Amino acid sequence: MSRRVLYETNYTFTPSTRTIVIQRYIPRERLILITNVTTGVPIFNFSDSRLTATSYSATASYTGTAGGQGTTTIVLAYNTTAMSGADRLQIMLDEPNELMAPSETLMDPVGKLRVSQPQSLIDTDFEYGLQPTKWENIQLVNNRASAFFLPNQPLGIQTGTTAVTAVNMSSGSRSVTVSTTAPPVVGTVVHY
Repeated sequence: MSRRVLYETNYTFTPSTRTIVIQRYIPRERLILITNVTTGVPIFNFSDSRLTATSYSATASYTGTAGGQGTTTIVLAYNTTAMSGADRLQIMLDEPNELMAPSETLMDPVGKLRVSQPQSLIDTDFEYGLQPTKWENIQLVNNRASAFFLPNQPLGIQTGTTAVTAVNMSSGSRSVTVSTTAPPVVGTVVHY
């Protein structure tokens, strides 16, 4: 349960009869405090016997729309005859407000709830996904890296002492032909 102020102003305050009619169903156990904010005086407090209600009736009406339809009529024990019917009232209720706050380990880098193991730094949903142009990827074959980036190798197309002379691909084909000066050893990584 959480405390909240009823911001609606659809109530009728009649000080001469000490009556407040609220166009909303409010069970008595949820009404906490009513304050006349114009004069700064509390006129109802559930825990103070001098500020309770002499009469309280709440009627619910179900018209198919959501959200507390009905009427609540309160006759106050506090003497409000010196107040004005135009005075503003603040009505405080105790209403259910369930909030789930996941721990930081369950959130991804952009604040969304993590639902699967990430594959890259910004792998949060369909908009971000894997970004091979921005992040270095590693391709695994049988859980072993199939290619390594060697930063100390000189640029150029070489595999040890075997040089790559051409790389060709026919239009509409999935086959790539790599020509070398000598047959490479099976399993040798070709890098650029």
